[in-house]
Amino acid sequence: MSAKSKNNNLGFHLTKWYLDFVGKDGTVVICYAAQLGWNNYTVPYSNLLVHKPGESTIQKTSFKNAKSPLMTDGEISWRQKAFKFSGIWKKLNASLEEVLYSSKDGSLEWKCHQPRSLVVLNIEDEKLTGEGYAEELYMTIPTWKIPMNELRWGHFFSENHCLVWIEIKEKDIKQWVWVNNDLVEGSTITDSEVLIPSRNLKILMDQKEVLENDQKIKSVVRKLDRFLPGFAKIIPKNFLLADETKWYSRAKLYQDNDMISKGQCIHEFVDFK
Repeated sequence: MSAKSKNNNLGFHLTKWYLDFVGKDGTVVICYAAQLGWNNYTVPYSNLLVHKPGESTIQKTSFKNAKSPLMTDGEISWRQKAFKFSGIWKKLNASLEEVLYSSKDGSLEWKCHQPRSLVVLNIEDEKLTGEGYAEELYMTIPTWKIPMNELRWGHFFSENHCLVWIEIKEKDIKQWVWVNNDLVEGSTITDSEVLIPSRNLKILMDQKEVLENDQKIKSVVRKLDRFLPGFAKIIPKNFLLADETKWYSRAKLYQDNDMISKGQCIHEFVDFK
């Protein structure tokens, strides 16, 4: 249930964790843990997505006891009893961070604590090991007030390479692409490839596994309405009805047209138009 915010903050604020996992067999697990504050109330939210090859995707959602992950030096842990879930992410690459948007109305701060991780999960009675990723967003401005018609995000990892990208598009394009923790400019990002001319690199993604394909914001806000009466009414329709598609891809990394690495990728496209 929603509870009075202790800091008596009447404005909007959102802390949102995203953590994922990919096993060698292609099993994908995605975790969300968030705290949304608005109009002097704070609502916890957590979501678990499990996608196994050849099986239907399973999702679980809770608005109770959704605690944020715990972070120590080089390690992140998260537990959600309602899902019979626990996981540990151990850092393999240095962290990244960026202020993605800032104005007089607030800001969007992004921290990628682990661009690449070693991961151990326990889901009910099953133990899974693989690799993954962990990031945290902190917002003091509602997302729909950020000039944005399209959003693309993703990460690629292989034995020797780690790439992360974010692209926000309206009239102009704002883009961030990191290659093994180096920020590079002038890339081209689509749903199936990332071109990085400054490094003569290209990622090709097969998009064979669709993890999500729906109007997720509408679905979440509809459930939130019982905790935050009136919240849905302040959200513009185009944002509420945004189409989101998230994929798990087997991917190949090329340099100078020679394939240098095979890896795995989770990436998404959100259309706010």
